[in-house]
Amino acid sequence: MASQPVNDSTAYKKTALKRYPAVQQRETAEARYWRRFKRPAVHSHQAPCTSIHFSPVAPFDLAVTTSLSIKTYNKGGTLAKKTMSRFSDVAFSGRWRHDGRLIAAGGNEGIVRTFEASSATALRNLRGHTAPVHTVRWSIDGLRLLSGSDDKTVRLWDVPTETVVGTRDGHEDYVRSVVASPTSPDTWAAGSYDHSVRVWDMRQSNSDGPVFGVDHGAPVEDLLFMPGGSILISAGGNTLKVWDVLKGGKLVQTLSNHQKTITCVCLDGTETRLLSGSLDGHVKIYSVQTYAVTHGLKYQAPIVSMAISPDNTHLVVGTTDNAVTIRQREVRTRAIANNLIAPLHH
Repeated sequence: MASQPVNDSTAYKKTALKRYPAVQQRETAEARYWRRFKRPAVHSHQAPCTSIHFSPVAPFDLAVTTSLSIKTYNKGGTLAKKTMSRFSDVAFSGRWRHDGRLIAAGGNEGIVRTFEASSATALRNLRGHTAPVHTVRWSIDGLRLLSGSDDKTVRLWDVPTETVVGTRDGHEDYVRSVVASPTSPDTWAAGSYDHSVRVWDMRQSNSDGPVFGVDHGAPVEDLLFMPGGSILISAGGNTLKVWDVLKGGKLVQTLSNHQKTITCVCLDGTETRLLSGSLDGHVKIYSVQTYAVTHGLKYQAPIVSMAISPDNTHLVVGTTDNAVTIRQREVRTRAIANNLIAPLHH
């Protein structure tokens, strides 16, 4: 059979790809700001650091709760200062008082302890819980402490007299987070592994119940009141939830930017950014106006604790591999001297 001539119109032709110039993505001011947190210094401990907290008072010393002690350091973590080691079992939730003079903590013993920060002297042993105390917070006046326990109760303590002045027992599982209102010494919130968040007015009786309660939808790991006290943020599962306190706990927004459980939340020193740390090894940074993620940082292991210094120069993260990683932000000497560290651009 004679071969047929090839029709050039149907022959395969290579498609010419149109090439465009590469798009240059400009780095935002926000990204540049957080990328200045450089030179991560990693310090190893004998156990994971369950709590990290900066003193609210200059020079912003650091308290690290790990194993059977609370250790204080200078802001950069380079100089060890004091060790509070009266615990016979694992300690939790070491927190500075607003004046930087006292530190309180809970522990597996079920005792709430207070210490003088400058000398590490044990001052008070508050006894009453029947199970471990994982969370402790000072009232805004510094005279009382609220503790949450695995005995499912929340207790308010008068520190000078070492007495319980209020007990709340409405939760059905471990209470692992409590937080004080920034505007009232009588308003507190507690979060439980029963998925609930309850806001209490401690002037009322236990039988009156909470001011309101909401369902986070997962075990609650941490709580945070925003400045002004009208917004409450709960962390649990892989979500943050934003609640309007003045509207009886109306859900404002749900943030689902992590892949694993969120273990800790905090505000930056300017109170313009919200930070969350997770077992997925990421820190997410959000605008407090829009709750949009503005930046993120990756760590070598799951995150269990986190804090940022009040002057926004040091970010400290504790991870499950017993490490504490300290990142220091490069700041012009003149800006520090003149205290010109301004809030981030919105």
